[in-house]
Amino acid sequence: MNIAIGILFAIWLAVVCATSPTKE
Repeated sequence: MNIAIGILFAIWLAVVCATSPTKE
């Protein structure tokens, strides 16, 4: 996996968790 893709995925995942507190 490209490092840039990994960073973007990590940011996206953090946003998803922050915007969806009820989502496991």
